[in-house]
Amino acid sequence: MFDRKIRAVKKKARRYKRSFEKIDVFPRPWIEHDKSYYLVDYVRLRKPIGSALFSDEEEVVVEAKAAYKGLYLFNRLAEKIQQDGHMRAQIDVTYFRAPLKMIDKHPHEDLAEGRALIESLLAYQLKYRETYRTFFASLKERAEAKKPISEKDIEEAVHTAALLDVLQYVMIKEIADNTKKIERFIEQMKKHELWESITKGQRVFYTQLIENETIMKEELSNMQIVKHENHEKMLKLNKEKLQYYKQKECKHAEKALRYQL
Repeated sequence: MFDRKIRAVKKKARRYKRSFEKIDVFPRPWIEHDKSYYLVDYVRLRKPIGSALFSDEEEVVVEAKAAYKGLYLFNRLAEKIQQDGHMRAQIDVTYFRAPLKMIDKHPHEDLAEGRALIESLLAYQLKYRETYRTFFASLKERAEAKKPISEKDIEEAVHTAALLDVLQYVMIKEIADNTKKIERFIEQMKKHELWESITKGQRVFYTQLIENETIMKEELSNMQIVKHENHEKMLKLNKEKLQYYKQKECKHAEKALRYQL
């Protein structure tokens, strides 16, 4: 059923298409008063340069405005999660597990400090990866089941986007605040002749963490995030902030829609 509706929406969208543009219809609709509404992007050179909102039936202004808010919030948050999180979620956890395994085989008291730091970083990275993958696994499952977007989807997108932002901030801060510990860890690994036992890529990884201290501190200061010592409180504050600003963006984006209702 959705396929037929999408074909009808694409037909409408072609009326507002400009030269060299491709039409992308987001496949999951928002249902408003038993009517399906779809978000459309007009893409040129792989970049969206315009948007519109259509139903396969006749659009009703009040319904369309409500539908656009839900479609915009969910789809733009999903894009943010993918764009911000894809590379970070792919970080190889063996960068953390390999030295931990080496320390377990050759325990030394002076490696305990470095071990604790690496364990903490590993926990953050695993949480980041799990959060990212869980969101997109859920998205894929609901898309395959052809389920429309719901308020629950928006809540999950807000939670995921905010949690990934918080995890990224906390992890970068943990590294930037502890470069001296990483330096000592490398020195102790060399002293115990363990440094060469991990791969060159893993050695480069830890060396770059030290070298990039200034860059990481600049990144922290530039992050648009609400900071709080309590991570649960920090997550709550950033969910509220994210939802507020995305709703503001939505109002501006609505004014730029090609098909004005």
